[in-house]
Amino acid sequence: MTELNIIERRTNKCTRYFTVPDRIDGFDGTAQGWGYKTKQALHKAFSYHQNRHKIAANAVEAKQFLGDNPDVVKIIAAYMDEQECLYRAKDGDPTSIPHLIKSIQKEQPDVAEKLRGVKPLYREFLK
Repeated sequence: MTELNIIERRTNKCTRYFTVPDRIDGFDGTAQGWGYKTKQALHKAFSYHQNRHKIAANAVEAKQFLGDNPDVVKIIAAYMDEQECLYRAKDGDPTSIPHLIKSIQKEQPDVAEKLRGVKPLYREFLK
C-alpha cells in the first residue's frame, strides 16, 4: 500500500488533514480544498479510491447472483423482514450471512450451500 504523507493544518475552529503531494495516483488528498476532519477519514477515502473497481465488481457479482437465484432472494427478504430483525435483536442474535446459513441449514441445505460460496454477497448484504 502507498504510504501517505499527511500534514496537519489548524484553522480557527478545527484541524484538517491533507496529503502531500495533493494528488496521489489520481486521489485528491485535499478533499477539494477543505481537507479531512480526521486522519481516519483521509485513510478511508484513500482506501476507497484504491479499491473502487474491486468494490464495484463485488456489487455487480452480488446483483448477478441474486438475479440468477430467486430462491435465495426470498430467503434473504424473509430474513431481513423488520419483525424478524427486531426479534433477533431482542434475543441477542446477530444479523449476518453466517447466522442466516446456520438458521436455514436444516430446512433448505441447497440454499445454504449457495450462500456459503458467494463471498461478494457477504460484503454487499448489510450495506
